[in-house]
Amino acid sequence: MYRKMRGTIRMCVFCLVLLPLFSIAQQPFEKYGKEVPIATMSNGKFEEFFDQDTLVQIGTVILNRLSGELYGFVKYDTLHSEATLDPQVISRWLSPDPLADHREWVNPYNFVQNNPILRIDPDGMLDDYYDSYGNYLGNDGQGDAIRLVREGQETTVASLLQGEQTTGANRSAARSSGNSALITIDPGIQDVVQGVADKSLSSGIEHQALILLDIYSDNPTITAKEGPSGTNSKTTILSVPDGGKSFDRATGFLILGQIHGHPKTNEEGTVNIPGVSPDYDIPTSQKLKIPIYAIDAYIGNVGDSQNIHRANPNSTRRRDNQTKNVGKTGSFNIARDAIEIHGRKRDQ
Repeated sequence: MYRKMRGTIRMCVFCLVLLPLFSIAQQPFEKYGKEVPIATMSNGKFEEFFDQDTLVQIGTVILNRLSGELYGFVKYDTLHSEATLDPQVISRWLSPDPLADHREWVNPYNFVQNNPILRIDPDGMLDDYYDSYGNYLGNDGQGDAIRLVREGQETTVASLLQGEQTTGANRSAARSSGNSALITIDPGIQDVVQGVADKSLSSGIEHQALILLDIYSDNPTITAKEGPSGTNSKTTILSVPDGGKSFDRATGFLILGQIHGHPKTNEEGTVNIPGVSPDYDIPTSQKLKIPIYAIDAYIGNVGDSQNIHRANPNSTRRRDNQTKNVGKTGSFNIARDAIEIHGRKRDQ
């Protein structure tokens, strides 16, 4: 009995010694005298691969890694691929967050930090801060929301923002209700933008909407408001300048951008060309310091998803200062795009 127990104890000790050897095998080519960089979600901070399964799949072959014997082959369903996903797995994550190594406190397969009621995630980036004039102040290294800094707190908050190096204490201070508020995006913006496209297409005259930020509310929101329609070739933006920015004459809200439809031209001898107008859209964008978006509303049918182009206000280029095909009606997140271009987080 004692001899059997001693043999069992030896076996347990032997297993315990081997376990760490398998778990730290971060260099699969080490036995060949090669050391290669290992791509991990935490940038090497944690152990992230496990090669202890008896059966492993290599391509279409299933191999018993202990015996080295061929176990079988995998038959792939040719009906499904990366382009046409299997319905049984279409809801699964296809890849970890590429910024996971910057946010190791969050599961790399999370979405909007598990808060889909208050947050959206158009591009997977970090929390951005803007002042009441829509100027970009920086990010706090965590999350993917947009925040409006309270008037008078701009200098204080800007000093707290250090990007990925922002400390937890500074992040909490920047997010406190006395310093900033979460900006929400009205989901009805998509309907307004599609309406601009449809009305411009069916009427033959330009319809427009303003992308507005309510800077006065305790719960600031980005919305879209239809403006007065124009002619076949242009519309007029009713704005009031203040502090180098433009505000809506009717509501007083900050104008982040304007979008209008380009209907089929009725000018003899001319044809429609995709893009913004170099004679009207680009100069207006530079003058009002807002992005101007133009929709190709001269083809297709009412309800169709139409291409959107953008005149950029933040560049020294003049007549060719545009970005074509930034998105399509019905899916383009114009609110996020407008505040980033308007606030000079990016130029185009």
